[in-house]
Amino acid sequence: MDRLRAVIRHSYHQPTAVKGSTFRAAAARKYHRRFYNCMTVAAAPPRERTARVGASSEGTKKPEFRYILPAGFAGKNYGAAIHRLFLKSRDCVLSSLRMLYDKFVFRLRAIGSSSIGAIRANYWRMLGMNVGAGTLLPRVHVTWPHQVRIGPGCLIEHGVYFHYDGIWAPGPCIRIGESSFVGTGTEFNIRVGISIGANSLIAAGCRFVDHDHGFGSLDLPMGVQPGAEACIELGSDVWIGANCVVLKGVRIGNGAIVGAGSVVNRSIGEHEIWAGVPARFIRHRIGDASPPGCN
Repeated sequence: MDRLRAVIRHSYHQPTAVKGSTFRAAAARKYHRRFYNCMTVAAAPPRERTARVGASSEGTKKPEFRYILPAGFAGKNYGAAIHRLFLKSRDCVLSSLRMLYDKFVFRLRAIGSSSIGAIRANYWRMLGMNVGAGTLLPRVHVTWPHQVRIGPGCLIEHGVYFHYDGIWAPGPCIRIGESSFVGTGTEFNIRVGISIGANSLIAAGCRFVDHDHGFGSLDLPMGVQPGAEACIELGSDVWIGANCVVLKGVRIGNGAIVGAGSVVNRSIGEHEIWAGVPARFIRHRIGDASPPGCN
């Protein structure tokens, strides 16, 4: 037993495997001492206890207290079993601490992001943007803040570009309904206007352009020729896939779906699924719950 105690004392004074954390090292040493004490008690031989002096005149002997070791602790593997149990318990404690640390960092980041989003929303409100309650704004790009109106409860990801292509004019011309989602990298290149209904989903990388360059004259550069312009309208509960391009004059009905990477140059009816370049009709949503491409 003296040899086993020497092994435990030696492992107790070894540095912990976790680097850079005094708290974790202290926790590991705490469990080391606990297992050393358990080993000392378990190794004690059966003993007899007598009643305390004055408690009984007969001095009756009390029953023996025997300490039974769990399976795997008997024989020559006694010290190795305790060491394995210690390592397993230490790993469990360290993993629990790591999980608590990750939860703390996640909550801290969430609180920080919400606070910064609220500050940015108030900043854009002071510049003239109409931002609904509960809408948090990340880092976005806006040319004319008064031309943008975002409904309450919307989720706007970072890098969205609200570009009003023109000089100052009364607004707003970019209108997003309540509880809508706009993915990162989406661009609204608008001269006339765009209207997006409530509960719509705009995936990352989409482009909305409501005007064209003129190209009728060969004597003038296309960049200076007047082109056609028409507003874009999206109904409620519309889903636009990633990297889609929606051109001037397009009207997309309620509940419609546009596949990723499509170029929409024609209007889409309600509850229809379109995809392709240029986008074409695929099928209706009603009566078929399977997503596109599963058939």
